[in-house]
Amino acid sequence: MNELLNAIFGLGGTGPDGQSLGFGSPDAHPGFTYAMPAWGIVLVLLAIAGVVWWSYRAMPGRRSMRALLAIGRTLLLALLFVLALGPRIEQSIIETEPDWVLVLLDRSASLETPDAARPTFARDQQLRSMLRSSAEPWATLSDDKRVVWLGFDERARVISENAVPSDDALGLAEGLGTDIDTAIRDALRQSAARPISAIVLVSDGRSTRPIDPELIDSLAERQVPIVSVPLGSPEPVRDLGIARVEHPDAVFAEDMVPVRVHLDTRGIDADGLGQRPASVELVDHESGEVLDRVALLPEHLGQDPSPVTLMHTPEGEGERRLDVRIVSDQASDDLNPENNSAELRMSIVDRPLRVLYIDGYPRWEHRYLKFMLLREPSIVSSSLLLSASRRYIQEGDELIASVPSTLEEWEPFDVIMLGDVRAEMFSKQQLETMLEHVETRGAGVLWIAGPSSVPDGYLSTPLSALLPMRKDAGGSQPTTSVWGDAVTMRSTPEATRMGVLRLNNEGTGWLDRLSDPDTGWSKFQWAIRLDETSFKPGVSVLASAQAINTSQSAPIITMMRYGAGASMLIGTDEIWRWRYGRGEDLHERFWLPLIRTLGRGTVARRAAPAQLVVTPQAPAPDQATQVTLRVFDQRRIDALPERVRVRVSSLADRGEPIELELVGTGDTRTGAWVPGRAGSFELHPMGLDPELSAITQRVGVQDRADERRLLDSDHETLASVAQATGGWVTPPDQFAQIPDLLPNRARTIASPPKRVSLWDRPIVLFLLITLLTFEWIGRRALRLA
Repeated sequence: MNELLNAIFGLGGTGPDGQSLGFGSPDAHPGFTYAMPAWGIVLVLLAIAGVVWWSYRAMPGRRSMRALLAIGRTLLLALLFVLALGPRIEQSIIETEPDWVLVLLDRSASLETPDAARPTFARDQQLRSMLRSSAEPWATLSDDKRVVWLGFDERARVISENAVPSDDALGLAEGLGTDIDTAIRDALRQSAARPISAIVLVSDGRSTRPIDPELIDSLAERQVPIVSVPLGSPEPVRDLGIARVEHPDAVFAEDMVPVRVHLDTRGIDADGLGQRPASVELVDHESGEVLDRVALLPEHLGQDPSPVTLMHTPEGEGERRLDVRIVSDQASDDLNPENNSAELRMSIVDRPLRVLYIDGYPRWEHRYLKFMLLREPSIVSSSLLLSASRRYIQEGDELIASVPSTLEEWEPFDVIMLGDVRAEMFSKQQLETMLEHVETRGAGVLWIAGPSSVPDGYLSTPLSALLPMRKDAGGSQPTTSVWGDAVTMRSTPEATRMGVLRLNNEGTGWLDRLSDPDTGWSKFQWAIRLDETSFKPGVSVLASAQAINTSQSAPIITMMRYGAGASMLIGTDEIWRWRYGRGEDLHERFWLPLIRTLGRGTVARRAAPAQLVVTPQAPAPDQATQVTLRVFDQRRIDALPERVRVRVSSLADRGEPIELELVGTGDTRTGAWVPGRAGSFELHPMGLDPELSAITQRVGVQDRADERRLLDSDHETLASVAQATGGWVTPPDQFAQIPDLLPNRARTIASPPKRVSLWDRPIVLFLLITLLTFEWIGRRALRLA
């Protein structure tokens, strides 16, 4: 029947939208443009029939003919009435929009961490295995929901729609950073305000940027839950590695050289270290001989660990290669064995250390120091006593004509020891050139305090730059005071790390008897009291003094870097008292390492004709970095061009080398370098003589966003975002159950109905003409005109 009606009215053809509307179409029903209640339509039709009957009732003619004419007119008027109402066919359009499931798959490099279900099973392998085992239920889910799979690291990208992504679609987990916040925002932009059933977050939780709380609140308000699937182990990753090694580039032969090893530890605490002990060794690269070994202690672990200090006494001359390595019985549990060793190179200079010792009067400390310097075969000394008349008395291995007053005259001396000599004994030029010798040529200054002039007498001179206190710190008052009671000394951990003040029999730390006042000989009757609040920012405290009768303490030995050199202040002149306890042994073991430490600046400078310095030492990508070439040899300084080219090459052979231009005058050339990416690089000058061109400097550029610096998972973050958004946490082995638990967020959309008018169809015109013709013929037959 519907087909017949559609044929009569010309309906059922395909429209512009590719769909048809007619009798029998789904959800289609007849209607009117100007709708009336059904009872109103019935009344109108009855009224029409009544009027027509009344009009034909009194007409002449056969009754049957009049009845036929009345029926015809009734049909005609009824048809006109129906046409006036605007008959049409209406189709209600009700659509169901499926909800979306956004699945975010972590593709950052931290997924290569092998801490998943079993040993050597990486998080990325765990993710791939999880997807393969749950492919069927997720494929079934795509019949009812729109499932979008996105891989993310610092940004999110679509890798599959509906179908579970294949291994090839996943690609490698190599993103240097993870930004969960940005990944969620990118996924929401993909859905474009469509209904979202849930966001499934498959990750280890490690993010280089925190998740914005406003984003979480927005998801909770929109009732979009996050279903977290944590990868990896919730336990911290166990990794014991070498972060960096600090050591002098050049040292004197027979010197006690400290090698400071900074460790990077993860997942290891004091209890774990007790169960799995480890140690750090210093090894000769050529022979494999272990030169020193230090067992790891809890102080070497944690957020702010102390470095491990290894000691070495080199012999001979020339360059020596050493290895630092971590040794553990449980090496198989270490996450990254590749960071358990590091190689270092050290130049050994076999020449005496040159020391100039200047004091103001022959006090006890001066007498013993003078003879100690004379006895020590590795030191060539010159000792002066300056009197108020500017005459001086000198002793030592080598005599000098006068106190140096030019850089050339200061050049031979590695260390300058200044006793309690008045500042007026020096000319301004002598003080300024001494300061320049320290700053540019790496010399060391050792201050020995005294009641006359050191240190307060030098605060108004150029050498105030080499004192630990700020010259304006005390205002109109002195920056130091004298202890009113006898004191003892104790070293700080910083001294142990630097390899000085190691006075116990094992040479590993402080001798406790020196801090025991009951010995008598360990007490200093005179010492200055330094105010730590007056210190400059770069000052390190190597030892503290403690009063005998009170618990008060204050620094007594300090050290600071200044330019290429260093300065050290000893706040007492009574170290000689220790001779009563152990003879010359303690006295020498106190002074000689301090003097040698200060002398390493010049030996490093003289071991090479120039130095290439990069500041900061470990820049980040796109960070402005200063490159400085400083030449030490005057002959080469005179021949040095104003512009020097430096080549920067990647040690990984990635990309073409770049060239920098350093500009300057005198002994220094400076330029800028902006690393374009992370990696290890080597810098060396070009176009200079062979020795200068052979100078190299290696630099490690590390991306601050590189999450491989911290590989621990962060399951707590995943759990917190799930809870805050009304979601839940699902273990990876239950990933296949998620489709059955997802809420239905599909929505029904009622679109404006489709309409097809019936009053303007040809069949309607045909019916009107037919009825009118029928009535006209009937009226003619009755001769009614």
